[in-house]
Amino acid sequence: MKIGILMAMLMVLVGSVSAALPNVWASDSSGGLVQTFYVNDDVYVKATGLPTSATCYIYIVTNQVWTGGEAILADEGDGKDITSTDALGNLGPRKIWTSAHKTGYFDVVIDCCKPIGCTPDGKMGTIGCVTAASCTDGVDDFTVGHGLEVVPESVIAVALIALLVPGMIYVVRRKKK
Repeated sequence: MKIGILMAMLMVLVGSVSAALPNVWASDSSGGLVQTFYVNDDVYVKATGLPTSATCYIYIVTNQVWTGGEAILADEGDGKDITSTDALGNLGPRKIWTSAHKTGYFDVVIDCCKPIGCTPDGKMGTIGCVTAASCTDGVDDFTVGHGLEVVPESVIAVALIALLVPGMIYVVRRKKK
């Protein structure tokens, strides 16, 4: 009986200590999820579940698997953005890359700390934080896939040509008969 009570108390304690991960996603200007952008598109970010009224640095970094504690590498976009969350821990939509110019797979990383005016630690996760609640970081995709992809506009032209050429060949062959 005592063991059952202790187990229940432990589960309540663990449940109350663990916090949900922030939700972070690359978006359009209205905050809608977008995972594929074309070169010259503007990239925005939207996030929820971040620390309330916190200073946040936002980075666009080459896609990788995040486990916590990794250094946040150089920003691949326009340079890190500095902003703050609102009283509910929400952010954006905020433009983070004007006219995307580099193709590839990227993650959007948000490095936050409290109070407003502090300097985020430059690492993913709560390592180096005074308390886990004082700095919570977010990434648009921790382990699988990527947060966003930037593709050249020529991909559209190639796809259209690939669809149109067989049709044109068919029409020409039909006219010859």
